[in-house]
Amino acid sequence: MRIFVGQVLRFHGTQGSIKVRPLTDRPDRFQIDAHLLLGIPGSSFTPVCVESLAPLGKDLIVAFHGRPIPLCEPRISRYWLAVDEEGSSTGEGDTFYHYQLVNLRVLDRGKYVGVVRDIVFHDPYDFLVIEGDGKEYLMPFIAVYCRKVDIEKGSLLVHCPDGFWE
Repeated sequence: MRIFVGQVLRFHGTQGSIKVRPLTDRPDRFQIDAHLLLGIPGSSFTPVCVESLAPLGKDLIVAFHGRPIPLCEPRISRYWLAVDEEGSSTGEGDTFYHYQLVNLRVLDRGKYVGVVRDIVFHDPYDFLVIEGDGKEYLMPFIAVYCRKVDIEKGSLLVHCPDGFWE
């Protein structure tokens, strides 16, 4: 199973380094000589090896051996970093991978309200970016709102306060 562990945000400098938003709770995935996969979801991924890295706030500046992304790539943010893991589960209890939540249909008390487009990582909890009815909403990803994540059905059942979707 392919697990996305980082989102490429942009180039950093002129030597091919990239700014990456880590999406993993395992820091060992990002270290010198770590082997990852780089690519665009829905197409092929290329094996890459981390040559150097440095923290930059909550993000990382990463350079790979070679230059896997041409410096002229206009849509760098389409790229993701991933790992292939045998036997990875689809989330345990209330723990889910980023890729499992993105594109879930959101139903508030049975009524379709939108689609999860992204996750904003923040303390003390994360927010889901939900796109619906031509608008974008930030909803805390906490049990009081998120009642059930159903990966198999591709849905997220929520119960938001009246007026939340207005």
